[in-house]
Amino acid sequence: MANRKAAGDPSLESQVNEIDETLRRLNDFNDSLVEMSFTIGLRAHKNYASLLRTYITSILNAQSQMGHLEFEESSLAVFDCYLETIPWFQGANINHKCLLSSNAIHFVPLFQKDTGDQRSIITYQTRYGGMFSIDPVSDQLANYNWLVSGTSGSGKSFFVNSILSQSMSLDPNIFIVDIGGSYRKLTQFLGGDIIGIDAQKGFELGPFFIEKSKDEFEERRRQEHIQIIFWEMLREGGQLPSAEEKALIQKALAPLFNEATLPEHPISAVRDALKQEKSEKAKRLRILLDRWCYPSFYGEFLDHPEPVKNKSRILNFDLKGISEFEDLSRVLQIIICSSLWNRVTHEKKHFTYIVLDEVAFSLLKSQPLFVDELVSTLRKYNAGVILVVQDLEKITSNSAGASILQNTQIKAILQQRGDPRNYEIPLDLHPQDINAILSLERRKGSFSDIFLIIDNRRAVLRYAPTTLEYFLATSSAADNRMIGERLSALTGSYQERMLKMLKESLR
Repeated sequence: MANRKAAGDPSLESQVNEIDETLRRLNDFNDSLVEMSFTIGLRAHKNYASLLRTYITSILNAQSQMGHLEFEESSLAVFDCYLETIPWFQGANINHKCLLSSNAIHFVPLFQKDTGDQRSIITYQTRYGGMFSIDPVSDQLANYNWLVSGTSGSGKSFFVNSILSQSMSLDPNIFIVDIGGSYRKLTQFLGGDIIGIDAQKGFELGPFFIEKSKDEFEERRRQEHIQIIFWEMLREGGQLPSAEEKALIQKALAPLFNEATLPEHPISAVRDALKQEKSEKAKRLRILLDRWCYPSFYGEFLDHPEPVKNKSRILNFDLKGISEFEDLSRVLQIIICSSLWNRVTHEKKHFTYIVLDEVAFSLLKSQPLFVDELVSTLRKYNAGVILVVQDLEKITSNSAGASILQNTQIKAILQQRGDPRNYEIPLDLHPQDINAILSLERRKGSFSDIFLIIDNRRAVLRYAPTTLEYFLATSSAADNRMIGERLSALTGSYQERMLKMLKESLR
């Protein structure tokens, strides 16, 4: 270049001056230039290979925040690390990038810039742009449970959708019990089944929804859960049956537990068995139980003997259709959770998430010990529960709150209402932690701040959903109407149509 300049090429003068200035600054700061290249390899279970497109897009978008790098997408055929595993292959670096050696240190394997767990199953950016890695099934965790809390609209469902989608590398079972319909699109995208519980359209789901077990311990637990379901049916004025009344119900249920085949209407059979008791308490129980017997309104839905035998590994029970029937919804929540609990105990091979979105608060009000036992026992069955509630005070003020907080190893706190003193002591928060929670921000459709607690570690994350995550999690009526219209114009499976729509949106 110097020779060409000396020969009178004026176009090179500015370039030579720029190089001289760069070399001078490198010398002043005792820095140098280094060439390096690296490969990012992504893989997923074959059923979720389409998700890779989303993550590749995220990586390519990240280069705008890393001015000294340029990412190039390549196929498997040009991966150096792959080709060099083939016998007699002699490879060479294909792409070279130039960057300051002071920046290169961040890519040396011995240097760990990111925070969080060593194995990054789930990753988020911190509020200040760093990366935070989470291993939700780390051996270091005492349990795999999450508590996600935040005010309405703070981004809880968006965040939980992200936890589930990023956890697909674990090849998990995912069971969701939801009142707001926040996970329907994600369930469809992942190829799962939605069981819509709608009083207008009808359903059949009874208290003997739990299949009989040959294991003595599990069968005893099943019977205890069925008894709890009947006690919940008989709740009056907020009060459960007395100890004497519970004994009467247990006596009436005993023959059904021993029968190989249940009667066509098992709740009616329990009511009829109570007729053999001549006491006033038995008469009261018959009257209370009558509204749950066929052919009454509730009985049409619940007075059935057959368990639901859906073995899908991704199940979403959507209770939005019965939200106006508080008693029916409460009983169904216990039936479904008992059934999922029973299924988890028999399927330890795959890790399992049980998501209770706002159902957790409903059950905590009516059956706190049931929720406490569920949360405290799932760890030994290779499972975890994600409890989603609006206010932390709903947990801290509950009789089972202390135990639940102790047994939820990971806590994600979004914007909160109310006095911080209500959760400062139960969560063992320091003044700087309270200040961090009070400083949490959110921008609808853009990002949500999350104060994350994992054991003694603390981090403030800023979760900004990708376009796909936004499409799957949004509850906006206008957004969902637009998504529905665009999907209806496309062909293929739900996942294929969603990815086609995503591709069109990113053009």
